[in-house]
This record gives sequence, structure tokens and C-alpha cells, in this order.
Amino acid sequence: REFSTPPMGVFSPLEKCIPLQGNFYAAICLALETIYVDAGDLSCDAGGLLLQLRKHSTLYLLHLLHSILQPLARLSKALQASGGNMSSAMALAKATTAGIDAYDFSNLLSEFNKAGKVIVEAGVYLEDDFVMKESEKVGKKFIHQVTKNLEARFSDHVSEICILQSILKDKPLSPDLKAVANIFHIPVAELNSKWKFLRPLNVDLSSQDEMIALATSSDRIAMFPSFALAIRHLLLLPIGTATVERSFSTLNRILCSKRCRLNTEHIRQLMLIKIEGPQVPDILEAQPCHNEEM
Repeated sequence: REFSTPPMGVFSPLEKCIPLQGNFYAAICLALETIYVDAGDLSCDAGGLLLQLRKHSTLYLLHLLHSILQPLARLSKALQASGGNMSSAMALAKATTAGIDAYDFSNLLSEFNKAGKVIVEAGVYLEDDFVMKESEKVGKKFIHQVTKNLEARFSDHVSEICILQSILKDKPLSPDLKAVANIFHIPVAELNSKWKFLRPLNVDLSSQDEMIALATSSDRIAMFPSFALAIRHLLLLPIGTATVERSFSTLNRILCSKRCRLNTEHIRQLMLIKIEGPQVPDILEAQPCHNEEM
């Protein structure tokens, strides 16, 4: 039951499923053998899955996935709990990327050999298709792609933009705004001159509400146009993917097979109501209206 219904989260389902599959590998294989023999229509599916699970290479890749998805799951949870703290999020992402990039394949081989012995002792036949060089090549290619994606998402430019949030929070007298100026092609002198008027404001400039006000308020944009531009980009940085995933889930619930003729504008309006509000009361929870009240 736990294997088929993993918990919610960005990386949590795979991160939870893979160790479960490893812990119950022999039991899963034996159950698939029974299904293959006795289940009739399900025999073909069970047989195909069983062929894959009975390979040493599959066991090796599952252990690799488990090792890589653990730090990614921790990073995902930390990013979603960061409360918009960009500097902290960037530090976590870079540490995770460095840890994955320095992955120890010798330790993986040791764990793989131990798991293989346990599974064979439980009575499961494993096909010896394992080729060390080929499997390690596939593993390194996968890790390279993961680190490449992380580096693209949390690049140096993104890190330099995040410095702006620390400046807004600490309010130093003479901040180093050269990185921000280079990214947005704004003269450093202009940023420094505007900072002299922005810094004395008696508010937490790094809070979400104040940054949104700086980025969207017409008065603030007129007074601090260069900072408004930089903060708009800062607010748009994708720290977590949970909000995006919920939006796609909302779209799938609205545009279902029974409502496939909705046009684009109507779908957009329904999604805005569902995501942003106002809250539409549930008709099933409405109080019955008596005739006397009518």
C-alpha cells in the first residue's frame, strides 16, 4: 500500500518509492511471479516488469536513483520552507549540486553487491547482465544531466540577483551594487544615488509585501525605477515548483474529458478563480431555504 500511494511532494514520491522497492525487492519479484502465472490478463504486464526487475543493471540503477533523489528531496523541502529567502535557497542549491557532482560510485557498488546477495538468498533469480563500465557510464551521464540542470537553474547570475535581497534586508550604508548593475545594464552611480533615498525608509525592504510594492506600485516605480526593475526579476525567480505543479493539477481538473470544449479564455478565467479566489461556496454545504424565509 505504501509503495502504490507515496506521499505528496516534488521529489518525495520517487525518493520514498525507491527505498521501499529496494527493501521489498524480493517480495515484489515473488508477487509478480505469482501474478504472471495465475492472473490471466495481467500476466503480460507482470511478466514485462518482472523481466526488468530480475536484472542486476536494474538493481544498480535503482540504488543510484535512491542516492541522488535523497538530497534532491531534501533540497525541495528546504526551498519550499525557505519563505522566499533567496540567499539561503541559493546556498542550499549550490551545496546540493556540489554533493551530487562528487558522487562516490565505489560506495554505490558496495551497496549494490550487498543488496544483490540478500535478494538472491531470498530465492529470486537475478540475470547477470551487469557490465560495470556501461552501468557506471549511464550513471555518470545521469548525474551530469542533474547537475547541469541545477547549475542552469541556480546559475551565478541568479545568485548575483539574490544578493539584492540581502542588501535590502541589511541596509548597508555603501552596498556593492556592481553585480546588479552589470546584469541589468544600469549605471552603478544611478543605483547608489537611488539607494540613498530608499535606505532610510522605515520598513523591511526585503519582506515579500515591500518588494511587491516596490516592483508594482506606480509611485515607487517612478521614484526608484532601477530598483523596481531588479526587484521584479528577483520576485520571479523560481525557488520552488510546488505552485506550478498545483496550477497544472488545477488545469487538469478543469479541462477534463467531459469539458473538453472550453475555450482558452474561459479556462484562464476558471483557473484564476480557483487559484486566486474569491472562494466559491460548495453547493452541497449550502443551508436549505425554507418556504417561510422565501
